[in-house]
Amino acid sequence: RFTWSSKSLRRAAAETGSEWMAGQQDGREFASEAEYLSALEAQAALPKGFRVGNSSLQFVPTEAQEMGKLPMKLTLICLDEPSDACAAVFTQNA
Repeated sequence: RFTWSSKSLRRAAAETGSEWMAGQQDGREFASEAEYLSALEAQAALPKGFRVGNSSLQFVPTEAQEMGKLPMKLTLICLDEPSDACAAVFTQNA
């Protein structure tokens, strides 16, 4: 089982320059799309030892085959070194 300690979260936040707090809205405002994209780019670097990949696929849901092929986008964030730690986030469209 993998859990983040408060110390680990604070260190990660210090390295990225921001800290996410559950239940709190991000109050930043941007004057333009360019300013927003620049802010994203400034935070885009992954911590040392991580890499990311993504892919897309189509599938037919067993429970709703009449819907035909549906798109799915997958993103994987993984460690450079083997680890027993894992986490997952699942979303669904309304």
